[in-house]
Amino acid sequence: MSDTADGTFANLEVVASATPELHRQFLDLIGRAEDDPEDRLAPVEDQLRWMRRAGLTQVDCFRRWRGFALLAGRAPGDTTPPGSERP
Repeated sequence: MSDTADGTFANLEVVASATPELHRQFLDLIGRAEDDPEDRLAPVEDQLRWMRRAGLTQVDCFRRWRGFALLAGRAPGDTTPPGSERP
């Protein structure tokens, strides 16, 4: 997780894969036989909704590879999209 001085919150998160087959491929690619019991594998949309409920704005998934996703948003009141330069 990262909370930057410009009000961006970014989180590289383990997320649920779209299908069980893709999840198996993901585990194989990262060298795991099974899931880490501490990971909460929630869909990307659920996690984005949680960020919005926490008050973040401009929330989106900026990058996803299999079961990893980069989720980011802005602090309330800051409408500049995450990853954009501020004026």
